Amino acid sequence: METREARQIKLMMLIAFAVSTVLILIAHYSAERETVSFLEYIGTLGFIVLALLYWRRWEPAALIAVVLVAILVGVGQPEPYITQHASLTIFLPAILALVLSTPRGVIIASATALLILLFRAGWQGIYSEPLFLSIYGTLIGGLLISRQVLEIKNRQLEALNRTLEQRILERTHDLEQALDELRLSEGRLRSVVTNAPLIMFGINQQGLVTVAEGRGLAALGIVPARIIGRSAFNVYRNQPLFLANLRRALAGEAFSTNDNVNGYTFETWYTPIREANGMISGLTGVAIDVTERQRAEAEIQRHSEELAQANRELAQAARLKNEFLANMSHELRTPLASILGRSELLQDEHSGTLTDFQRRSVRGIEESGRHLLELINDILDLSKIEAGKLLIEIQPVAIAGLIQSSIRMITDSAQRKHLHVQIALDQSVEIVDADPRRLKQILVNLLSNAVKFTPDGGSVGIEVQANPRNETVDLIVWDTGIGIASVDQQRLFQPFVQIDSGLSRQYDGSGLGLALVDRLTKQHGGSIALSSEPGQGSRFTIRLPWSPSRMPDMALLQIEQQRLSAGMSVRADGPPILLVEDNTDTRVMIAEYLSMRGYRVTQAQNGYDALRCARTEAPALIIMDIQLPDMDGLTATRTLRSELAFAATPILVLSAHAMPGDRTQALDAGANAYLSKPVRLAELIALATTLIYPETEPSAV
Repeated sequence: METREARQIKLMMLIAFAVSTVLILIAHYSAERETVSFLEYIGTLGFIVLALLYWRRWEPAALIAVVLVAILVGVGQPEPYITQHASLTIFLPAILALVLSTPRGVIIASATALLILLFRAGWQGIYSEPLFLSIYGTLIGGLLISRQVLEIKNRQLEALNRTLEQRILERTHDLEQALDELRLSEGRLRSVVTNAPLIMFGINQQGLVTVAEGRGLAALGIVPARIIGRSAFNVYRNQPLFLANLRRALAGEAFSTNDNVNGYTFETWYTPIREANGMISGLTGVAIDVTERQRAEAEIQRHSEELAQANRELAQAARLKNEFLANMSHELRTPLASILGRSELLQDEHSGTLTDFQRRSVRGIEESGRHLLELINDILDLSKIEAGKLLIEIQPVAIAGLIQSSIRMITDSAQRKHLHVQIALDQSVEIVDADPRRLKQILVNLLSNAVKFTPDGGSVGIEVQANPRNETVDLIVWDTGIGIASVDQQRLFQPFVQIDSGLSRQYDGSGLGLALVDRLTKQHGGSIALSSEPGQGSRFTIRLPWSPSRMPDMALLQIEQQRLSAGMSVRADGPPILLVEDNTDTRVMIAEYLSMRGYRVTQAQNGYDALRCARTEAPALIIMDIQLPDMDGLTATRTLRSELAFAATPILVLSAHAMPGDRTQALDAGANAYLSKPVRLAELIALATTLIYPETEPSAV
């Protein structure tokens, strides 16, 4: 873009040409010439018009002026400067074009003047000589190169100038900003010094007060104007410790200390002022009022001690709670194991056929025992989750087999109410990464609730739906039951909360099931959603992470099929089993059941008996309780594992201990598997058979 200065120069040159032509005309008339050249009129008028047009910002006017000069030079050149001599005026158009126009204008102007002169000379004469043309072309080229170099230098200078201007502006702005910040900082410092609960003071070598600032002075009843210029040793003569500190600082020592003045505590820093020659000329001091801080620190210390004591009491309470839960779990599970085992033995009818009344009674005993066991397990699981001690063991799970197994858990109760049970599986979902035991617990809880709250003749079901785009899978449990109002759905997943909690409620339960479902689902990295309306049934959706690209493990599917098969047979040769249990009822009940299934059972009731029997009987399997008199089961297990003869003997720990870490302790002691009492006898037989005959089912316990 053309600068303002360059435009002004061009305009001045055009005006100069216009004025020159006018002066030439005036001169001709003054000399009383008979005629004035037509070209002079054209040139004068043309330059005046072009100057006005350029002044009105018509840019082509400059180039036209250059061409007009070239025409005037070519046409107005007299002899002998056409054919015989070369005139320097031929360079005038090119030189003018350098100022008024572009490099293209230089070429046009110089070529126009030369062509006109050649035409007038009949393409002969001095202007057609090769030497002249060479010199002319060289000079014009030199002018163009000079023009280009000047333009480049001019652009560089302009860029440098802009850069310098920008830097100057930036530096100026930075300096102004720094100055503003300095003023602001000074104002803040002055405000802080004036209003902060501190004191800034200065004392010279003679002990005279030179500086006294800060709101802390007002707290001491000191007016700065009254002490400036006075001796500090007179002003503070009633403060001997403070005066001693002043003498230390004036002697050249820098230090800090706490000064107590008029009931206030100040943390004071003393700094001697040293001159260039090392002489002490005075001191400066800063004193901060720390009275409230010390009071707050004392209060914090008191609260910290109270909090520490409360934490110790909470830790003690948590420990006592865990011990109580562990002991109560053991004490409840031990008789419950005997009750459930006896009821299962009776239902097998190995000792004789039962009447219908007896079957119903035994079934009622087992159902009540199982219900009590579920309550115990729910309470323990919830306490584990809240304590952060419930571990989730994620592994590939064949979802179809897990759902079939969950459905079997509620089949009897559903048949008693004549409910229709429906299953809808998504064939694209075969494997889900989850904890199989906990996922089954989630589904059984939801299915049990669905059966409980669905009237006779209704329907319950479970669906599996894949969401490949979101890489999730939905496990949906639905029913056509009584439904749940929206106002009650918010409270549904809180522990110990039941929608119908009055004395006349129709449905039993502890209110822990859905709270456990919610927490177990979250521990799997999933979520739970509920859609329900009163009288329209409910729909619970468990959404879990799922990889659509996960290929099913064929071995896993085969194992699942084996687990779904009906029972496992016991070999007729009856391998020996050592049963270690201190509770007589439980021990006798399990021994009877194992004997009925063809095993030879040796019984022991403490750890020492277990060691003696194991060394004499050489059992194929040892079933070990943990809580035993004299020697506990874990110690007995470690002792057996230390002996070469029992290094490979399978040991199954069967204990009423069900607290966090019990299973891990048993496995660390050397056990192959762990079951919590009470246990279904069929499950015990299946696991015992697997441990004795590992080729029967190659799954890990």
